[in-house]
Amino acid sequence: MADHQDRDLAERWLTNQRLVQPASRGPGERFTAPSGFDWSVYDAVLDLVLDSNTELNRAWSFAALLLNFAQDDQDIRNVAGHMLEPLLREHGTQLLPEVEARIQTDQRFRRALEGIYLYGPIEDLAVRHGIHRPLPT
Repeated sequence: MADHQDRDLAERWLTNQRLVQPASRGPGERFTAPSGFDWSVYDAVLDLVLDSNTELNRAWSFAALLLNFAQDDQDIRNVAGHMLEPLLREHGTQLLPEVEARIQTDQRFRRALEGIYLYGPIEDLAVRHGIHRPLPT
């Protein structure tokens, strides 16, 4: 079970992401944070993903918490692209058993995997479960 601090961070991160409109900028245009965007929340989650060598279980649980709190498909896409994709890119091999278990039981997780780049054994696993097509070579 997630502690109060992670639940609060998850809710604040999703609120942050909802401020950013998809396709709100043109190609090559730099991101400009909308009014109310909290960079400290963004950075805290990014640090959790990138520094998860010491807290991999926490990062994995946090990704699941974000998916549980997601209110719609846009939230799921945000979690997938900004949290789950880098986590699996960096630690997919270590998380393989957890990913396989979640693929079999969690529809939101399956939807999240459909929209991100996957690598190595995670990609192979997703292909086997019919939720991902490999990129053409």
